[in-house]
Amino acid sequence: MNDPVIRVARPGEAERVADAYRAACADEAVTRWVLAADPEAGIDVVADSLSRTVRDGAVVIAEAPDGRIDGVSTWLDVESAQPVREDAAALAANAAASSNAVTRRMASVLTLTAARHPDPPHRYLASMGVRTTMRGRGIGGALLRFGLAHADAGRRPVYLEASTERNAALYVRHGFRPCGDPIALPDGGPLLRPLWREPRAPRRRAGRGEPGGVHP
Repeated sequence: MNDPVIRVARPGEAERVADAYRAACADEAVTRWVLAADPEAGIDVVADSLSRTVRDGAVVIAEAPDGRIDGVSTWLDVESAQPVREDAAALAANAAASSNAVTRRMASVLTLTAARHPDPPHRYLASMGVRTTMRGRGIGGALLRFGLAHADAGRRPVYLEASTERNAALYVRHGFRPCGDPIALPDGGPLLRPLWREPRAPRRRAGRGEPGGVHP
């Protein structure tokens, strides 16, 4: 099987990326907990928020030879935690005036994680998922290596919150270390594990045609 091409999603691909996100992240621990508040809401509530992120050039995808997107990851450049906290406060205010249970849970996640978000400039790996039928083939690792290579090239640390022990183990293998105590979501929600990775000296990237090659 040919390796997927790992690249930055283009602005005109927002709809395709959202479709892939629905397929890849519907069973992710935090998404599942958020949507459990209103099973009828569907993952569209989360996927639709990707449009702006795609336009900003912050979404990295794994594209199969036939053009299908099998993996999606979002990488945000964060200069300080203040905008993250302001976004959390704005969503919390909207949630307080809303009867939408999904919005309230999304606000809860953002409020708890924003309170712990590091202040130094860094790249934030906000989400990553692979289609269920394509897992176990190294796609998640390829997405991660691509994003980390770009962070290393810019001498940027990377921060994330792993939502499962298995995911945390993958990140630890790529140089991440625990960053404070876990964050417990309420009402039986998952335990988030904050992780931080200092930049490394950039390695030579594999070229097209070499195993594991990635392409901008």
